[in-house]
Amino acid sequence: MIKTQIKKLFRRFGYRMVPVNYYHIDYYESLEAVRDHWLLKYNIQTVIDAGAGTGQFARRIRNTFSSASLICFEPIDACFQEIQSYFKDDPHISLHKLALGEQAGSFEFHVHKNPGSSSFLKMTDIHTNAYPGSGESESVVIQTIRLDEFLNNTTPDAEIMLKLDTQGTELSILKGAGAWLDKMKVILVELNFAETYEQCPLFDEVYHFLRAHHFSLAGIENASQSLHDGSFLQCDAFFVKS
Repeated sequence: MIKTQIKKLFRRFGYRMVPVNYYHIDYYESLEAVRDHWLLKYNIQTVIDAGAGTGQFARRIRNTFSSASLICFEPIDACFQEIQSYFKDDPHISLHKLALGEQAGSFEFHVHKNPGSSSFLKMTDIHTNAYPGSGESESVVIQTIRLDEFLNNTTPDAEIMLKLDTQGTELSILKGAGAWLDKMKVILVELNFAETYEQCPLFDEVYHFLRAHHFSLAGIENASQSLHDGSFLQCDAFFVKS
């Protein structure tokens, strides 16, 4: 009775009472403050960010490892300039307008309207149907380097975390890490459940490759689903050295 009267009173002044899921709000607000704290036990000293975009992950991980060395690779000019501007006063970051791969050289790269969908691989109909408006806008030639070749010349601090978000070429980069792969403590890699890019490796193939190198799956986040039929397409997966 009292609840009904209160609702009527609110309506008189142009307001409406709606239920709020307080658990949902409190959970995600609380999680955001601690989401990467579990990584602290690995004492990460160097973070390698391949497919750095505009620095989304670099900004996130900087909040957890404030003095770690960040090594970022981003081949798209507009994205590179944005991350360069944001981190201009950070003395512990090095930026490289390159892409990583299994082979060093120059290769055709497909730049899409959504820069985050750009890749060396051609986008499939699964992707374009799932994400309308992500079509290709131009093709450019991008220089690549093997990760082991790069690291052999830089000798980064130990306790390395590797993050890969390169739209289907993650396995090629892992293979290009050579002996350095076994020195990684944590790997965060985007994985595909469906062939969103032509001949891109799927979840199982990357998973078994990392298991063969003694990495264990620690967790999954950011699972994405098709806006066409709801099928699962991609996720970000954390692997840690066993």
